Amino acid sequence: LYLAQFIGIYGISFIVLFLNLLLFYFIKRKNIFYTLFALIFIFLVIYLPNLFSRNTPVADSQSVTVGVVQTQNSSEADPSPKKEIIKFNEQINFLKKIAAQKNTPNIIVLPEASDFFKNISTFINTEEAKDFFSKLSEKPILIIDNSRMIDDEGLIKSRTIYLDSKEGIVGWYDKRLLMPAGEYLPDSIKWTAKILDPSKINFFDQYRYFNKGQKPPQPIKFQNLNIGALACSELLSPSSNRSLVQNGSDVIIIQASTGLFNGNNSIVNQNLATARMRAAENRKPLILAANYGLSYIISSNGGVQKITPNYLPQILTDTVVLNSKKTLYNKVGDMPWFMASFALLACLRIKNSLISRKRHRE
Repeated sequence: LYLAQFIGIYGISFIVLFLNLLLFYFIKRKNIFYTLFALIFIFLVIYLPNLFSRNTPVADSQSVTVGVVQTQNSSEADPSPKKEIIKFNEQINFLKKIAAQKNTPNIIVLPEASDFFKNISTFINTEEAKDFFSKLSEKPILIIDNSRMIDDEGLIKSRTIYLDSKEGIVGWYDKRLLMPAGEYLPDSIKWTAKILDPSKINFFDQYRYFNKGQKPPQPIKFQNLNIGALACSELLSPSSNRSLVQNGSDVIIIQASTGLFNGNNSIVNQNLATARMRAAENRKPLILAANYGLSYIISSNGGVQKITPNYLPQILTDTVVLNSKKTLYNKVGDMPWFMASFALLACLRIKNSLISRKRHRE
């Protein structure tokens, strides 16, 4: 996690593979001296970053209080109105509960596909909705929701919406990195499915086929903060998170849902490990709101600051300390490690070619 701020996950992967390859090479040649040297070097690579991380300040004095709404809704293409009402009432109660706390959060985050703003416009009129948000707290709160929306061109988008409780909607972002099978079908699968059962493809296109957003993630200005959010699978993309921070976001917010997998433990645990790496790469606090998973708040050094104990519907609140500095990884990105990988492969290829020629001459 300490090294991540300099080289990112691809740099760490490169070092891990390179050291294993080096060790294997020396053991194969039965060179005890170089093997011991490689083992000592590996030990230093593991130990020294941990030593430095204990003495390195990573945060400013500025802080922000956040609230997270965690839900446990199964992933359905067309849920019944009764289920939507139950979900909506649960969300209303959670928002009131968070806003009523002594240290009212500056930001409240709902999971992916929460549909809260969509449902509030369905179940109550516009004036009542404005009145609800305005009376939620004396101070303004930034509420971040995500819904399946149809844009002006008739395309389905997974849209993150930012709402200032006093001013109304202040911005939105359409998800760019879509999940295969859950949000779109690869052409090879789609062609096969059209032959086997065309009716299922039509149903999928109507309810599940999302279209990629066109604009990169841009944080919105809220009071003296820059706040940006990504949706679910975008957590897996180092470049998406890096782009968000490069554009000025003070925190990384992820709206996630593993409802399609019924909260599979392996996926939830992988998401947690990935979230810690994304926070450490950019040295920014990360807040993840989950549906059918675990919600958590990660500090800017990648440590788990607070996490929900189970998948049940609940709220999570805490204060995170911000870090204004940009990391080396955030400035440079992954290109050096892609180039190093190609250079290593080229060297191995040249070496094998020279050995092959030598044997041929012999």
